[in-house]
Amino acid sequence: MINYFDNKPIKKLIVMLRRSDGRNNKGRITSYHRGGGVRKKFRLLDFSRSVLEIPGFIRRFEYDPNRNVPIALVCYANGILSYVLATQGAVAGSTFLNSKKYYNDFTLGTSLLLKNFPIGSFVHTIALQEFSSAKISRSAGAYAQILKKVGNDFIILKLKSGEHRLVSSNAMATSGVVANAFYKNISLRKAGQSRLLGRRPIVRGVAMNPIDHPHGGNTSGGMPSVSPWGKLAKAGKTRFRRKTTNKYILRSRLHTI
Repeated sequence: MINYFDNKPIKKLIVMLRRSDGRNNKGRITSYHRGGGVRKKFRLLDFSRSVLEIPGFIRRFEYDPNRNVPIALVCYANGILSYVLATQGAVAGSTFLNSKKYYNDFTLGTSLLLKNFPIGSFVHTIALQEFSSAKISRSAGAYAQILKKVGNDFIILKLKSGEHRLVSSNAMATSGVVANAFYKNISLRKAGQSRLLGRRPIVRGVAMNPIDHPHGGNTSGGMPSVSPWGKLAKAGKTRFRRKTTNKYILRSRLHTI
């Protein structure tokens, strides 16, 4: 059970960001249905676990308005404070270690190299390469399971989606599962709650004019669902341009259904 208390954030670890509301550097809308919402400050999280070989303990848990996961304020033995993603089952006062050496204590929240975890372990906040920050398994309830070690260079991970992926064995990962796994069961009470989160109303394409959307006009149906730019919106391939990373995907999510 995660304990929430003393939620006053550390000023040195928060910054103000200028909001774009779904617009690019030219001011044009590139992501629809975004805007408004409550003003939020950005918490700086340590996704690379930069403090190594020094034990730390969880001082408290805090709410992060930019994520669906609570964050943990960590205090290390040398006095450094940092924010990390909370691990399911961790409590205030529990200790852990970030290490790139061989370490056989797999306490929840401990970050090690992937090659130092035993096969079958559940990990989260995973980096893809050595000397890189965490890129995958960072949302609420996310995790990956270590399936196999391929030589000394790669690890085969099974992601929560069912995808099997090759990751560098020298990449860092954190033991356990990301907290707040029941976030997906939350239902908003009213439309105003969605507006406070920065989400604007969605208008159906068939309710627009032909100049605004391919579905617009007097007719309804007769064509597959497409985006405002004519790209297939349902059951269409979306991985055309990522050929450089396809070689690391051994089994896609579609093949597991």
